[in-house]
Amino acid sequence: MKRATLLVLTIAASLALPPLSSAGEGFALAFDAKHGFDSSNFPKLVSTLVAAGFQVKDINSLEGLECDVLLIMGYKAPLSEGEAGELEDLVMSGKGLLIIDNPQIAHVFGVELSETEYCGLLGASLCMDVLGVPATEHPVLENVRRVSFRRPKKLLNLTESSIVVLKADKVFEDRNANYRFDKGESLEYGVPLAVVMPYSSGRLAVVSSMSFIKELIEHENNTIFMMNLIWWLSKPSEALKRAKAVESMIEELLASKKSVRDVGGDVNSVEHLTSSLNSSLSAALLLISEGEAEKAIEQLEKLEERVEKASFFLAKLISLDSSIALFESELLRAESLGLNTSSLKEDLMKLKELRNEAYGNWREEDYDKASEVIDKGIRMLEELESRLKSMIEEYEKPEYRRKLVLAGIFAILAVIVVVYLIRSRREEVEVVLRPADEGTGGPPSYEGR
Repeated sequence: MKRATLLVLTIAASLALPPLSSAGEGFALAFDAKHGFDSSNFPKLVSTLVAAGFQVKDINSLEGLECDVLLIMGYKAPLSEGEAGELEDLVMSGKGLLIIDNPQIAHVFGVELSETEYCGLLGASLCMDVLGVPATEHPVLENVRRVSFRRPKKLLNLTESSIVVLKADKVFEDRNANYRFDKGESLEYGVPLAVVMPYSSGRLAVVSSMSFIKELIEHENNTIFMMNLIWWLSKPSEALKRAKAVESMIEELLASKKSVRDVGGDVNSVEHLTSSLNSSLSAALLLISEGEAEKAIEQLEKLEERVEKASFFLAKLISLDSSIALFESELLRAESLGLNTSSLKEDLMKLKELRNEAYGNWREEDYDKASEVIDKGIRMLEELESRLKSMIEEYEKPEYRRKLVLAGIFAILAVIVVVYLIRSRREEVEVVLRPADEGTGGPPSYEGR
């Protein structure tokens, strides 16, 4: 059974797929250098992103864009014809879009920015940095107590799907930009500074000021908030990557039908289980399309485990089938030597029934039972192989072969004697048929010799 063990490892290795990294490895972030500022303007942020495993690049065109999250930082140039649609298509395809202080692009997605900036109030009249505080419970606010901004704008005309995640209290609109709280200006509370929203299969976030990640990046919560935003925005893409990986695993499992067929296994069970797995994959893809990437990822992780288990135990079944086929060929060879294999054949039929039971357990994903039955089948096959080996070794011993030859000679002699006796008897009882006496009309007479 060493061959079987090696085959299990080989097949399992071919079906296994390396898991996606939980860090940023494999995820691409693109800075839109045409409409906003490129990555060179945010060296500390880029260092943090690279350290987390993200691939960071600058792009100058939205056409054919391949990235997981697009960052548009500030305003540098307006959108040209057709680019608004390209941005919408990008997000709807399951990507993330982070818009920071870019009124035109925010407007494309239904969010407006105030024209004037806001200040926090220091003392009776002085302008100070604004503190954005959590406005709700949300993953982008994990470990975030407050985020510092310098003269942010206010987010306006928010859609129903917009979720305000940061707000500012006790701030004023600095209408004349003199950095003072003047007569006629009033304090405001609950001013929206950052919103997030699901957008078809993708996600979108709008922040009203770049200051939190540029001149104020040293504030610890600022970096945490920025990284949380990127993680959240990348979730749909992560879910789609996982779905694609799982789909590939299921395809590999289904492709193993050929190996199963070649060794006489249960192809119907393979088709049945892969159909069930594909149904679960479709359910996860539906969640992604509904904006439920986290739930989809949770389901895909479980599905990935199911496929891995199915692949591993199918490899064991294929190995068992292969070993059974090899044993059958050895059995035929033993028969050609004149050995009596009827007892082995009966037990082989029992082994095949056990194998069929294991396929049924595997099809229903009862892997504990499948493992138990497979192990029992392996032990049974090892016992059959041992018995056959002993028979062949006994046959190959000179005295055994001599006895076998003598038995054959005696059998031939016995046949010759029987034939001789029969022929002799025929001669002794030969009867001669004589014709009837002429003229008498009587019956013919017989004369024995």
